[in-house]
Amino acid sequence: MGKHVASTQVSGTADQVWAVVSDGNRLPDWLSPVGVVDSIEPAGALAKGSKLEASIGNIGGAKLNIKEAEAGKRLKWSAGPFIAHMMRMPMIVELTLEARGESTTATISYGSNPMMAPIMGMMTGLKFADEAPKTVQALKAAVEKG
Repeated sequence: MGKHVASTQVSGTADQVWAVVSDGNRLPDWLSPVGVVDSIEPAGALAKGSKLEASIGNIGGAKLNIKEAEAGKRLKWSAGPFIAHMMRMPMIVELTLEARGESTTATISYGSNPMMAPIMGMMTGLKFADEAPKTVQALKAAVEKG
């Protein structure tokens, strides 16, 4: 699987985009692989160290661990089923935001270990090459509708 990247221009400031992406309860609105968020620890805006449990494709109970969070600029996390984390081979996802006046360029990248990629695809039922463009388009729609 390797790495899959997609970008889009969002009509909204980086702060407006950040308000959507840093709200863990809104992940299903824009992060296309996520169906339902079951828990967020600690409560509040996503930050480095936040831990979420969610459904990703066909898998319930998947873990998302926020590794880096820089307001208005970058959010990076590891994601996958328990087995991927246990084997130290979760998917690494990174969203970067680049302010352009009243608009923002949003870029998402999905990367995974080549040994784990086929297993992740089978377990989730997702094709992550398709998820990168779906995610940025869903983020654009979520921000622009308000």
